[in-house]
Amino acid sequence: MNISQAIIGFYPEIDPLVDFIVQDDGEGQYLKEWNYSKPRPTDEQMETGWANCLESQNIELARIDRESQIISMLGAKDKQDAIIKQINIINEALATGNTEKIQQIDSAIKVILQ
Repeated sequence: MNISQAIIGFYPEIDPLVDFIVQDDGEGQYLKEWNYSKPRPTDEQMETGWANCLESQNIELARIDRESQIISMLGAKDKQDAIIKQINIINEALATGNTEKIQQIDSAIKVILQ
Protein backbone atom coordinates (compact mmCIF):
# COMPACT_ATOMS: atom_id res chain seq x y z
CA MET A 1 0.00 0.00 0.00
CA ASN A 2 1.16 3.52 -0.80
CA ILE A 3 0.40 5.36 2.43
CA SER A 4 0.23 8.81 0.78
CA GLN A 5 -2.24 7.60 -1.81
CA ALA A 6 -4.24 5.74 0.85
CA ILE A 7 -4.58 8.92 2.91
CA ILE A 8 -5.59 10.92 -0.16
CA GLY A 9 -8.10 8.17 -1.02
CA PHE A 10 -9.64 8.55 2.46
CA TYR A 11 -9.34 12.35 2.69
CA PRO A 12 -9.47 13.54 -0.97
CA GLU A 13 -9.28 17.20 0.05
CA ILE A 14 -6.03 16.77 2.02
CA ASP A 15 -2.86 18.53 0.88
CA PRO A 16 0.03 16.01 0.92
CA LEU A 17 2.59 18.81 0.84
CA VAL A 18 1.25 20.43 4.02
CA ASP A 19 -0.97 18.12 6.04
CA PHE A 20 1.19 15.02 6.55
CA ILE A 21 4.60 13.47 6.00
CA VAL A 22 5.19 9.86 4.95
CA GLN A 23 8.71 8.57 5.35
CA ASP A 24 10.57 5.40 4.38
CA ASP A 25 13.89 4.73 6.09
CA GLY A 26 14.42 1.48 4.17
CA GLU A 27 12.09 -0.51 6.43
CA GLY A 28 8.87 0.48 4.65
CA GLN A 29 6.62 3.51 4.65
CA TYR A 30 5.21 5.03 7.80
CA LEU A 31 3.25 8.15 8.68
CA LYS A 32 5.87 10.37 10.31
CA GLU A 33 3.87 13.54 10.87
CA TRP A 34 0.16 14.44 10.92
CA ASN A 35 -0.83 18.11 10.71
CA TYR A 36 -4.36 17.78 9.34
CA SER A 37 -7.36 19.09 11.29
CA LYS A 38 -9.23 15.77 10.98
CA PRO A 39 -8.21 12.65 12.94
CA ARG A 40 -5.25 10.59 11.79
CA PRO A 41 -6.67 7.64 9.82
CA THR A 42 -6.63 4.19 11.37
CA ASP A 43 -5.09 1.24 9.51
CA GLU A 44 -8.60 0.16 8.51
CA GLN A 45 -9.42 3.64 7.18
CA MET A 46 -6.17 3.69 5.22
CA GLU A 47 -7.08 0.30 3.69
CA THR A 48 -10.42 1.83 2.66
CA GLY A 49 -8.59 4.87 1.26
CA TRP A 50 -6.20 2.59 -0.65
CA ALA A 51 -9.15 0.67 -2.14
CA ASN A 52 -10.74 3.99 -3.17
CA CYS A 53 -7.45 5.06 -4.73
CA LEU A 54 -7.10 1.81 -6.70
CA GLU A 55 -10.69 2.05 -7.92
CA SER A 56 -10.12 5.64 -9.08
CA GLN A 57 -6.91 4.58 -10.84
CA ASN A 58 -8.72 1.74 -12.63
CA ILE A 59 -11.38 4.16 -13.82
CA GLU A 60 -8.67 6.60 -14.93
CA LEU A 61 -6.76 3.84 -16.74
CA ALA A 62 -9.91 2.83 -18.61
CA ARG A 63 -10.47 6.48 -19.60
CA ILE A 64 -6.85 6.82 -20.74
CA ASP A 65 -7.10 3.59 -22.72
CA ARG A 66 -10.25 4.83 -24.50
CA GLU A 67 -8.61 8.18 -25.23
CA SER A 68 -5.45 6.47 -26.46
CA GLN A 69 -7.47 4.32 -28.86
CA ILE A 70 -9.22 7.40 -30.23
CA ILE A 71 -5.97 9.36 -30.43
CA SER A 72 -4.29 6.59 -32.41
CA MET A 73 -6.81 7.32 -35.18
CA LEU A 74 -6.13 11.07 -35.23
CA GLY A 75 -3.88 13.20 -37.40
CA ALA A 76 -0.69 15.03 -36.30
CA LYS A 77 -2.43 18.25 -35.14
CA ASP A 78 -4.98 16.31 -33.14
CA LYS A 79 -2.20 14.23 -31.57
CA GLN A 80 -0.39 17.42 -30.58
CA ASP A 81 -3.57 18.73 -28.92
CA ALA A 82 -4.02 15.40 -27.13
CA ILE A 83 -0.45 15.48 -25.80
CA ILE A 84 -0.98 19.02 -24.50
CA LYS A 85 -4.12 17.82 -22.71
CA GLN A 86 -2.17 14.94 -21.13
CA ILE A 87 0.60 17.33 -20.05
CA ASN A 88 -2.01 19.49 -18.31
CA ILE A 89 -3.25 16.40 -16.46
CA ILE A 90 0.36 15.61 -15.45
CA ASN A 91 0.74 19.15 -14.10
CA GLU A 92 -2.40 18.66 -11.98
CA ALA A 93 -1.04 15.32 -10.75
CA LEU A 94 2.29 16.95 -9.86
CA ALA A 95 0.47 19.61 -7.87
CA THR A 96 -1.26 16.90 -5.81
CA GLY A 97 1.72 14.54 -5.58
CA ASN A 98 -0.08 11.78 -7.50
CA THR A 99 2.93 9.94 -8.94
CA GLU A 100 0.89 6.93 -10.05
CA LYS A 101 -1.31 9.14 -12.23
CA ILE A 102 1.83 10.68 -13.74
CA GLN A 103 3.06 7.21 -14.69
CA GLN A 104 -0.33 6.38 -16.23
CA ILE A 105 -0.32 9.57 -18.30
CA ASP A 106 3.28 8.93 -19.35
CA SER A 107 2.14 5.59 -20.76
CA ALA A 108 -0.73 7.28 -22.58
CA ILE A 109 1.64 9.82 -24.17
CA LYS A 110 3.88 6.98 -25.38
CA VAL A 111 0.85 5.44 -27.07
CA ILE A 112 0.00 8.78 -28.70
CA LEU A 113 3.52 9.11 -30.08
CA GLN A 114 3.50 5.66 -31.70
